[in-house]
Amino acid sequence: MSFLQRLIYKKFLEPAHQMKVSQFEELTPPPGAVVFLGDSITAGGAWHEWFPTHSVVNRGIDGDTSAGVRKRVGVTLNNALAAVSLLIGTNDITWGRKNAEILADLRATLATIREQAPEARILLHGIMPRQAKFRDRIDDLNTDYRRIAEDTDGAVYVDLWPTLASGDSLRADFTLDGLHLNGAAYRAWADAIRPLLPPIER
Repeated sequence: MSFLQRLIYKKFLEPAHQMKVSQFEELTPPPGAVVFLGDSITAGGAWHEWFPTHSVVNRGIDGDTSAGVRKRVGVTLNNALAAVSLLIGTNDITWGRKNAEILADLRATLATIREQAPEARILLHGIMPRQAKFRDRIDDLNTDYRRIAEDTDGAVYVDLWPTLASGDSLRADFTLDGLHLNGAAYRAWADAIRPLLPPIER
């Protein structure tokens, strides 16, 4: 992480992250909930509307990383969750974190989920497509994400590349900035994972 990146993180992202986590500490997902956990891509989803028959909780935080999720995952869970959808890692790439660091955080996060929500189905998403220059790095990480999901009891690896990508990049009609998703992309994402969620009614 460069000096400028550290400055931005300390001045803007870290305080915002802490304030959002403090709100989550006051709230407990209800029994049977589906928790969406991740960064701004998750935070931007209107999940309660995409899945109106489910009890849904959004625990995405703008700018979050695998390290941030690892630190806060404990306040996101209860032992009666139905499912946890986890998407994290693209900001780690932006901040220049090493693959080994990202994967260690991911494994620790999944271990905490498995311990604190033992019956929850875990949907571990691969890092989504973004600008083409990141393709090789994302592919390397997603290979390991898939292996980690296979080694985690009750976890399913979710590969959204066929759904969201055009060649090496996020589809141009799914984004304005090459990273974040528009409504059509969220619809495609929701449709892709709907069959993987437990059929929980309110």
